[in-house]
Amino acid sequence: MDESVILRANILIDESSSNDLSWLNEDNSENYFKVDILGEDFSKVANDVFNIYKNVYTLLFPKLKLLFETPEALYDYNRWILFTNSDGKINGFCLLSVTDFGLKSCLLGADRDCNASKSSVVSFKKAMLNDSNSFGEVSGRLKKAIINDVPIVKVEHAIMLLESLGKSRAVPTTNENHYERELRNVGKVEKLMVGKPSLPESFLSISA
Repeated sequence: MDESVILRANILIDESSSNDLSWLNEDNSENYFKVDILGEDFSKVANDVFNIYKNVYTLLFPKLKLLFETPEALYDYNRWILFTNSDGKINGFCLLSVTDFGLKSCLLGADRDCNASKSSVVSFKKAMLNDSNSFGEVSGRLKKAIINDVPIVKVEHAIMLLESLGKSRAVPTTNENHYERELRNVGKVEKLMVGKPSLPESFLSISA
């Protein structure tokens, strides 16, 4: 997959739970189209996504500074999955990153006033994490919502993977397969890696 370009895909809210997600790891899929980050259309999309993000995370973490302070800061994520209604309005999103281990689910959110979009985003997350070459980190409410429906990555593998990606140092906690790492503007957070990342043999040789 090409991490030098941003690809975008739209999913209708009512169809998100039934979609086949095998196309997620295929750059040439007809579901994706290339984004012009300088274009007026994507600027509006980025603003819409950022506003949802800001509203959701300000409510969840009122005492913390936002991890991202501008729409342009989201451009680091190179796969944008947008959940829309029949009129094309964006009601939810899931931003992904291309890595050597597959697609990493990084940031998601849904319009607080649209229950259908919340369900769609969570359903997508579960389906994605059960697909090969896809993974993510979860904590808090999201972890509770999906933990029984997705594969769990062994903490040893998760820590090695995060180190390879240049993420902040992860330290195992007493909670099985969980680890703690420092997040900018947030502090230390206990997380769990879930999904089916593509792990090299050197990782798999590590015993549990």
